[in-house]
Parts: sequence; C-alpha cells; structure tokens
Amino acid sequence: MISRHTRLLVVSVLLVALGLGSQPATARNRTPAWADARGVATNVDLLGLDLLPIDGLPAVAAQSPPRSPAADTASLVVVPASPLARVGAVELSADTNVRTGDAASVAEVANVVALEVPGIGAAVEIGVVRADARAGCEGYEGSGTTVDRVRLFGQDLPLSGLVPANTTIPVELPLSALAALGLSEPLEIATLVLNEVVADTNGKGVTVRGAHLYTGDTLASLPLLDLSDLANADVIIAEAHASSTCAPRPATTATGPLVVTVGTLDLASGQLPIEVHNPADELVTVTQVVITATDGATIVDGEGELLTGLSADGSAAHADVHVAVAPGDTVSGTVTVTPGTNPVLIDVAVASTGGITHSGVEDPLSGTDPDGDGLTNEEEAGLGTTPGLADTDLDGLNDGD
Repeated sequence: MISRHTRLLVVSVLLVALGLGSQPATARNRTPAWADARGVATNVDLLGLDLLPIDGLPAVAAQSPPRSPAADTASLVVVPASPLARVGAVELSADTNVRTGDAASVAEVANVVALEVPGIGAAVEIGVVRADARAGCEGYEGSGTTVDRVRLFGQDLPLSGLVPANTTIPVELPLSALAALGLSEPLEIATLVLNEVVADTNGKGVTVRGAHLYTGDTLASLPLLDLSDLANADVIIAEAHASSTCAPRPATTATGPLVVTVGTLDLASGQLPIEVHNPADELVTVTQVVITATDGATIVDGEGELLTGLSADGSAAHADVHVAVAPGDTVSGTVTVTPGTNPVLIDVAVASTGGITHSGVEDPLSGTDPDGDGLTNEEEAGLGTTPGLADTDLDGLNDGD
C-alpha cells in the first residue's frame, strides 16, 4: 500500500551517511555551519493553524556566520489536539560555531499521540522521542534518535533508548476492530518510521526525524472511520537538521526523494538558480519550497515554475506550489538575492509527496570574488578574512595583497 519510503530503508547506506564515508576535513578559520529543528511538522492543517510542512511548530534555527557561536532555543507546552497529532511538550535547540565548523540541533517531544481512530484509540503513542543531528569537520557522530515507550493501539513495542536507523513499523488495525469494519484480514492504515535519517543533497549535512508517520490512501477507503481527510497525510515528530561546509562527503549518500541544487549567484543581476531533479522511477509532486539565506542578505523575489508565487520576507522566502516532476525530469526557478556584508549562505528545503529534502548549506559565491580583493570566497574562508570586505583588517591593503 505504502511504498514511497522504501528507498530510505538501506541501513548500511545510512550508516555511511552518519560519518563512515570519506576522511574528515580540516577545520578552517571560518567554516560556515547551519542547524535547525522543529517539533511537529505536517502536510495537514492542524485546527486551522495553516501549518506548513517545513515550518514546524515550533521551529528554531542558528547560522554562523554572521554570529558565532550562534544559538536558538524554543519550547512549547502543548501542540493543539487534532485527529492527526497532539503532543504534550516540545524542547528545541540549535547551535553553530564558525570557528570550529560544528553544527548541532536537538528536538525532544514528549507525550506524543498520533492518528486517533474513532472508537478504537490512538494508533501511535510515544512517551518521549529525541532527535539529535550533528555535523562538523569530523563527520556526523552523535546523530540519531532515542525513544522512551512506543505503543501501537495500546500495545507496547520492545523499543527503548537508541533506535536503529530507519526502523520501519507497519501500523495495522487491531484484530478487535476488524469485524466492526467488515474486514477479515489485517489491514495496514499507516507506516511509522523511527530515526529516519536523510543526508542533504550536497552530502554536507544530515536530517534526523525522530518519528515519521504517513498514512497512504487506505483511510479514504474506510468511510466508517471518518478519517478520509487524513489520507496521504505526513506528520513528523521531532526533526533535527545540521549542516557544515567542512563535513566530509560520504562515499555513499542516502538522500531524500529529490536532488536539490543551488547554483552560482550572478552578482550583476542578483539572480540565483535553483534546480530540483527527480532521480526516482515514480512521479513526485513538489508542494513547498523554503529558501533561507544568511542574516543580512535579502531575498527579493522569484520566478520560474518552481518558485511561482514566492513570498519573501528579508532573508527567508517560501513558495506553496503544485509541481509534478516526472521520473528523470528537472524543474527550476530563479530567486533574486541582494547580498549583505556577510558571506551569503543558502539552504533550500523542498517538501514533496516523497518527503522533505535539503540542499545543504551552500555558498553561492564560493568560486567568485565579490569584494574584488583578489581572493575568492572559498579562499577567504580558509584564510579567515571577510568575503564582503576587501580590507578585512583595515590596514590599507586588500586581503589578497
């Protein structure tokens, strides 16, 4: 019934994505890093909150530069109840350090209840789920998910502590409910994935989803349950993401269902190309694109099929779209960015019917010299000079002299 996540179920590949790939990189004087986390994210509106898949409730983010170290925290006592999800408490944190290149984020969610089935009970209950994502010059050590008590329709599962990557559990209606629904055979109504681990497209970051529940289309065929509105629903509980430009690229990378690529920023026009490619053998529909830039940079507007109706607010922008990407096809768009004095860093997250994919933190000017000091941004990152200033130490000489 539900197969779109099977591409993520190769545990050996995921272990490589967590740091068993290429040799560690060496920390530079200034190594950009990025971290973010969210408590609950879903493609279904929770009680009119218009909660977008990537936004999350609540959400935190930290980026270095311009600040280092940078940190953000958030907490929420209760996420409003709905048949799809309710939780009792959320604690989030995100930390980055440009001097070490380290990025770390944590999402911890307690008292999770997901997919309430009328007359039967909660499909999934989790006491506490904690997702940790870490990225740095040494790799991704420390990334993973721990849980305390997991139940399916009231039955405890033998899971506690650290969960193996991409533990996939079918959620079937209890035998006691089958007769009332006119069913004689076990029926899977959803799939639960614990410790879902996905590498960024550029291999420089990792997303850890503590619990990911998706329902497929079975609920639409069971009118007695009155849950047809939750067919093909996704809900993510406790998601953490970390990316560092010095993180070693894994020899083999398990990525999301799409490949998200950020091009080179054209300084004359301010235009930055973004592409989304579908390498899978099935159609994937893009539903949301979220672009986040370094503080100080300004996203002005966007154009192209991928960014139709882009709404920009300072250094962040999002577009709610419905773009079908056939197997092997690529869709694109162009966003206009005005750089600030700090290095421009870009992270693009794309939500689709196959899940959420990050580009990974990118410097769209890494091979260029925007301040005309004779050094490219990549060279300046290694030397510790500021890419937006020709004379970082104000000694009267350009950084490249």
